[in-house]
Amino acid sequence: MAWGSAKMLAAGFAHRFSAGARGSAMPMAMPMAAIRRRGPARWDFILSAEIMTIAMASLPAGQPLWMQTLALAAVAVGITVLVYGGVALIVKADDVGLWLARRGKIAPIRWVGRGLVRAMPPLLTALSILGTAAMIWVGGSILLHGAAELGWPAAYDAIHHLAEAAGHLLPAGGFTEWLVTAACDGVLGLIFGLLLIPPALYVVDPALRLVARLRG
Repeated sequence: MAWGSAKMLAAGFAHRFSAGARGSAMPMAMPMAAIRRRGPARWDFILSAEIMTIAMASLPAGQPLWMQTLALAAVAVGITVLVYGGVALIVKADDVGLWLARRGKIAPIRWVGRGLVRAMPPLLTALSILGTAAMIWVGGSILLHGAAELGWPAAYDAIHHLAEAAGHLLPAGGFTEWLVTAACDGVLGLIFGLLLIPPALYVVDPALRLVARLRG
């Protein structure tokens, strides 16, 4: 999760730099487009597997197998219907708006259609930015909690103490603690993801391509 988000950001900044050198502007949707070119099925599989892993780790210990299976099945259905169904509706909203603008029988309906068409590009840009930030934050949080569980709690404890100190100093203590924790988790997640990009690009990807050629 942290690696994928850092890769999208790195691709976006690289494209912005190259586009700026040519005197043209970079569309904000470029990071997501870069991921789509590498295969949305693989990306969706990774995200779904991570969500299922988090759900499985959240189950109380000692649950029977049938209860774990039922809970994971419910999570899988929720992912499919709520997450991907919602994404599909958002992606197709501009098509609906265009249809309303062209086929609407009365002026208010055509106005709504034109409003949808105009609103979708900034909305998709905002969702892309928020989604990337959320994935970096969650990825960093998973890494910190995992490191603490494995016996390396220094970073987790340091962030916890920093968030507590900020909560005592600033108003809205609970929100301030959450904000500081989320920001620190995100920064560490971004750093870790950026560090993974070179080995992923120059070691893992070539190895996978070599295995694919040998199988073919």
